[in-house]
Amino acid sequence: QSTGQHGEAVIVIRRFLSDQPSSQYRSDALLLAGECEMVTGDYSQAQRDFQEAQVKPRNSSVSARAKFGMGQAAFARDQYGDASRAYEAALRTGKNDIPAAKALYKLGLSYIRNHNWVEGRRRLRHLTEQYPNADEVEWAQDVLSMSHDAFGLKCGSFATVTALNRRMRKLRELGLTPTVVSITRDGAVLKSIQVGTY
Repeated sequence: QSTGQHGEAVIVIRRFLSDQPSSQYRSDALLLAGECEMVTGDYSQAQRDFQEAQVKPRNSSVSARAKFGMGQAAFARDQYGDASRAYEAALRTGKNDIPAAKALYKLGLSYIRNHNWVEGRRRLRHLTEQYPNADEVEWAQDVLSMSHDAFGLKCGSFATVTALNRRMRKLRELGLTPTVVSITRDGAVLKSIQVGTY
């Protein structure tokens, strides 16, 4: 997995699962397969693998990571109700075993995208209080500064820093104050520029 060959890693994991169906590391293998599938954009299969990893997890860490993975897969598929339930379960099971700041940020967004601003804002405030140095805090504060009927104007998404910086300069020349947010599209993390709030 560390070499970036996620598709090949899944093939090896499937072979292991087939050859060793009773292995005590079955849940670990399913978790790893799900994490690889998230990178390749196979969110449906990742959800199935994360779900199966929770049937008999080897320990609470595997269980928490599988629940977090369920949240990530559901969020990527715009299933925000499922995502919020999975993130909540992951945080309850083992917040020290998962990227808790990221889980709280995505949990807040899941509630907001499901039109529950009260719960979403509560989770984002919790993030800013409990993890003040996390990268996600800046993004959470941007969301918290918006009213429920506010919006930002998206001005492009970029895979390279060069293109992102060029657009940022252009917008600043126009007298605008752009902000950068991370988005996931087809398994790839992109930087998106937003202007507003309006």
